[in-house]
Amino acid sequence: MCPPACGRWPSARCWPMWSACAAWKPRWIESRNSDFFTAHWQKVATFFQRPGRHGHVNSAPSSSERYTPILAMTDPIRLSKHVAEQAACSRREAELLIEGGWVKVNGQIVEEPQHRVSPGTDEVLIDAQARPETVPPATLLWYRPDPQTPCDAQILQGSAPLSRFPVRVLKRHFNQQQAIAGLDGLATGLVVFTQDGRMRRRLLEDEAEIEQEFMLELPGQLTNEAIDQLAGRLQQTRLWPQVPVVGKVSLNGRGPQGTRLRFALKASSAQGVLDLCARAGLRPLALRRTRLGRVGLAGLEPGQWRFMGPNEKF
Repeated sequence: MCPPACGRWPSARCWPMWSACAAWKPRWIESRNSDFFTAHWQKVATFFQRPGRHGHVNSAPSSSERYTPILAMTDPIRLSKHVAEQAACSRREAELLIEGGWVKVNGQIVEEPQHRVSPGTDEVLIDAQARPETVPPATLLWYRPDPQTPCDAQILQGSAPLSRFPVRVLKRHFNQQQAIAGLDGLATGLVVFTQDGRMRRRLLEDEAEIEQEFMLELPGQLTNEAIDQLAGRLQQTRLWPQVPVVGKVSLNGRGPQGTRLRFALKASSAQGVLDLCARAGLRPLALRRTRLGRVGLAGLEPGQWRFMGPNEKF
């Protein structure tokens, strides 16, 4: 047995090498002495000896035999593929860089890995401080300005947040956001959106244990006796069966424009406060939630929003 023309010795995984060796034929063909097996072996040898495979007959394969054509410099490719080649990283790391907002195409930040770019035309820049890290789920705190504004996180995308700590605002921060303990009716104030499934599940399970603070605006001058009667009605209110509302009502201020009451409640909601006022014969002017658990509206103006900090808890 002698090596083929390429100079390498035959391998069990390389049929072209075996077929190129002189005076070699599989033993199962000789033992059977069958024209069928001989013809079959000739077809196999011809297939593996065709030009352009493994460099045996012709080291330059024809374009018709290639499975993936060579792309021209101007043909558009996925941005993740281009970034992986430019940054010499894996495709997954390239996707993390793009989703993290570290990549610019023609001066604009692009956050979609499937975005198509032309390497010979488009300018792709990677931030010098780029880090291929997974973007954690975001929780947004929003001051709902009026009852007509829908509780939808997408309306916050065009405005800048109130920054308490450095954060990069990304499009993915507004995707799949769900409101927790949403506001109904005339209520305004604090609305919480989150992408964190564990936080959402925890708040839903402990909803009856989380204290909420509301400010209620009423017309006229409400007497102390009327406030005490309202507090008595509150103790008889139930939002869920077998779960009484726990809380208190206190006077927050009186003025020419009316009376402001403060409600600190558990196992209740904004609609529960409005229903309580309706049973007492009161017509509220406005209802604003100022706190949910230990997170409040401090520093936010109507319409503003911010990210919930990593050290904040409800």
